[in-house]
Amino acid sequence: MQYSIEIRNRFIQKQKTNTLLYTPLKSRGAYEQTRRYTINYSGNKKALKNFVREVLVDEVSEVVSSSLSPAMQNFQFYIDVSLKPGTLNLEKEYILNYYQQLQAPDFELQECTIAQRTYIKSESESGDLLPEPFIRDMVNPVIHTWNIQYGTSRTS
Repeated sequence: MQYSIEIRNRFIQKQKTNTLLYTPLKSRGAYEQTRRYTINYSGNKKALKNFVREVLVDEVSEVVSSSLSPAMQNFQFYIDVSLKPGTLNLEKEYILNYYQQLQAPDFELQECTIAQRTYIKSESESGDLLPEPFIRDMVNPVIHTWNIQYGTSRTS
């Protein structure tokens, strides 16, 4: 089975997209970032949810969405950036080590994928921001995989 959650910091507000780029764009936009965890598991789903809340979430400063749909609305596109398999991923190692230390966890954690999701929203009505400059400056193809998903505010 698969369980996905998306976590965002409730205290970090939208920021200008040009802060993500080496070369600023003429078009204006804003972005928000989340962490997306996709966990393949077998066993007790409630035990897995408790594990996730205990290990991954700070209930005071973070908001959690466990829906399959994106946590944000009205975005032009989002970019998921993950480390490639075989790349040293310290966060993933921490999660797996914590899991291995559990006494009778009542579920089996088979795989965990972590992505940083960046939601991009254009400030113009035309929705004129394109993903290419963000991919160029945010993704290192040697160590990252990435995916683009267009959202509800995309114009043709």
